[in-house]
Amino acid sequence: MTLINKSSLVRDLRALGLGAGDWVAVHSSMKAIGWVQGGPVEVIEALIESVGPGGIVMMPLFNIADGKPIDLAVKPTYLGLLPETFRKYPGVVRSPNPTHSVGIHGPGAAEIAGGHRSSTFIGRGSPYHQLALNGGWVLHLGTNYNSSSIIHLAEVLVGVPYLDVPYPGWEKTLSARAADGSTIQAAPKEVPGDSVKFYLVQEEMDRRGLLRKGKIGNALSVLARGADMLEVTMEMLRTDPGCLLCDNPDCRVCPAARKTIEASQAGRRIKETVNGG
Repeated sequence: MTLINKSSLVRDLRALGLGAGDWVAVHSSMKAIGWVQGGPVEVIEALIESVGPGGIVMMPLFNIADGKPIDLAVKPTYLGLLPETFRKYPGVVRSPNPTHSVGIHGPGAAEIAGGHRSSTFIGRGSPYHQLALNGGWVLHLGTNYNSSSIIHLAEVLVGVPYLDVPYPGWEKTLSARAADGSTIQAAPKEVPGDSVKFYLVQEEMDRRGLLRKGKIGNALSVLARGADMLEVTMEMLRTDPGCLLCDNPDCRVCPAARKTIEASQAGRRIKETVNGG
């Protein structure tokens, strides 16, 4: 069995395409990577080493919206061992958002995180938006695009009609306390919805030759530019605003989102008729 350690992971990451000064947002499965000598800390340090002292590493540190104010300084993330270890890693700054905070490590981390204060959950100015604007990468380390947060940003940038359809539990303003002790409030606006069909974006990215594929440890992984992911997703959504919604009639959000799209399209047709379009 091949030994997986920090050195081998750095080698794998660089072979995939990461380099000095890069920004990278990581969606991960520690189980997929396999047994790593030194555990999840070694994976984190491999990511940091692969982008060097001038690079930025991000991981989602999301938590459940239960309606209660939370303390971001201590609130765990539900996204697994690697993100939770990253949350507690020295130098990581957690962005101020009640449910969709992002852990950031690297130069200017506090400034990048601060952009989330005036943004929506995954909206303009959020860490993911800043990553895309700075030519950053999105790494799916043993995961697929169904966990890709930046695709929700594309929904915001296009302005799909269902943006303000609240996910159950997000019907009211949510609040949290940031690491500096200040209070953050997030209204139910531009709320991220379902993601079970985000794999369609991955398939389209692959068809266009925009994915870099390889193994990180034992984990089948894909790397892509955040800006490319946004461009492809936005093109898909402009063609069909409902293309990423699921077909499950019992889904808690997609049927309502489809009705919103239908109402929007009906309203547009009426307006065009009245205006003689």
